[in-house]
Amino acid sequence: MTKTLHASAPGKVILCGEYAVLQGAPALVAGIDRRVNLQLKSQASSRPGITLCCPGFIPEASQLHWQATELVSTEPSLTLLMKLFNALLAEIPRATDILRSHSWALEIDSRALFDTQHKLGLGSSGALATALAGALWTLSGAVPSREQAWPIIHKAHSIAQGKQGSGADVAASLCGGTCVFSNQQQLHCTLEPLRLPQGTHLAFIWTGTSASTPKYLHSLSQWRERHPTSFAQHMGLLEEQSRTSAMARTANELVANFRQFTEVLHEFDGDSQLGIFANGHEQLYLSGRKYRHLTYKPCGAGGGDLGLALASDTIELTDFLAQLGKHGVHALPLAIDYSGLTTEQHE
Repeated sequence: MTKTLHASAPGKVILCGEYAVLQGAPALVAGIDRRVNLQLKSQASSRPGITLCCPGFIPEASQLHWQATELVSTEPSLTLLMKLFNALLAEIPRATDILRSHSWALEIDSRALFDTQHKLGLGSSGALATALAGALWTLSGAVPSREQAWPIIHKAHSIAQGKQGSGADVAASLCGGTCVFSNQQQLHCTLEPLRLPQGTHLAFIWTGTSASTPKYLHSLSQWRERHPTSFAQHMGLLEEQSRTSAMARTANELVANFRQFTEVLHEFDGDSQLGIFANGHEQLYLSGRKYRHLTYKPCGAGGGDLGLALASDTIELTDFLAQLGKHGVHALPLAIDYSGLTTEQHE
């Protein structure tokens, strides 16, 4: 009997708290309405294996083969996916047994999180990890709670990328909506749903340049080793402002708190020379400072990817957006996604 599984997970944005979240500070994160969509379908074949299709990235279907309990591919562009797939399979052995006993067709569509071949900074790999985990758990017949799922996906994602991030991207893809996230010793996180104050308006700006989060984390680690005192001081200020931002009760208060966090982030960037405000963010940040009820900041690692304009006044936001063209950037049509990971199965 043919079995078809569907899994879908949203991308993410870190609204406030980037860099500080790496030290356990809270960050305000959100799922966004651009998703990784995955379909896994059994095929009529006596030879176990997986035929993989990635629209927009791999021109032809690629064959994944089994070596013992691990999947392998000769396609270099699939290296990260293979690491992620095998790290998840190690945690979900029941799914491994089922996959190895049949032939399957797997389609992964993540084009919504890219501008052609350039990632938009929406956590595409975290969304992929979440959707793939959801499919494997559904296949195994045992879907864990979000609290149980997060450390497993976060661990697999970290193994695949060769770095230990905060896990905020996985949390946002898993849960959707807006929430205050903090990572507790890598194996436990806290997630507190938080609805933005009424009258808060968000606009996301694409700089046209992709940023490499691993590169920024490597540079941050090097700067921390050279300047431990300055690092601690900056992280303390970022953590304080991040906690304050999550406590805002009105839209005007949220804008003011985000502005303060961004100023601290800007000072941190000036000392560390990480380039968080590079590739257009600096000009947009300065432009945003002209307004009373609007602030602009980079999202996530900065240095490209997305920026966020947060406003409590629609007239000011409209005026700010009207000037994007002269900076060579444009707004992306994005909205908060409240559904998080979704899965379904059909016989």
